[in-house]
Amino acid sequence: VTKAPSRVLVEAWLGAAINLPTKRPLDLADSVISGRLQSSYADRAEEWGEKVSGFVAHTFADRKFGVLLSGSYSNSTGASDVYQSGGWTQVSNVDATGDGVNDTFFRPLRLMSWANTYEDERYSVNASAQWRPIEELTFTLEGLKSRRETDRLRSTQQSILTNNITNGVIDASGTLVSGNFSGVTVRPLIYG
Repeated sequence: VTKAPSRVLVEAWLGAAINLPTKRPLDLADSVISGRLQSSYADRAEEWGEKVSGFVAHTFADRKFGVLLSGSYSNSTGASDVYQSGGWTQVSNVDATGDGVNDTFFRPLRLMSWANTYEDERYSVNASAQWRPIEELTFTLEGLKSRRETDRLRSTQQSILTNNITNGVIDASGTLVSGNFSGVTVRPLIYG
């Protein structure tokens, strides 16, 4: 792990760079074939997603030459809903409870709902070949191809609240926990 900037790192990085060596063909004692297939269902998006991966490695010529090929593919769709308040304010001299007495309380400035959907497709292929003509000399050729395509859509609705409140309920901490608002401004937003 490299935690300090050096001449080979991109300027102004935060965090660290991790150099994680992976297996190469001549590192393996035997030939290897492996695969994996996985599927999942996203109930909010009502879509199935899949992941497929495979790995093949083999050596030849008394372990002087070896090849390795691995690949993966995934396709997923998802959706989520998020609800939140956007900031709080203290309100004074408003009869929110309807008892004829002005109240002092905290209430949200706005309420927001987010509907998020995404489609994500990615694949990668990794290949490696090694030749070791003598024990002290190894030639390695490696390649990697990776691609990812993601489509995301975020729909947001903001409700800008007012102090026109009826049937309000204020708890012991002075927070408005329910009430009917009038004169609310609703702003729909869509982010692609």
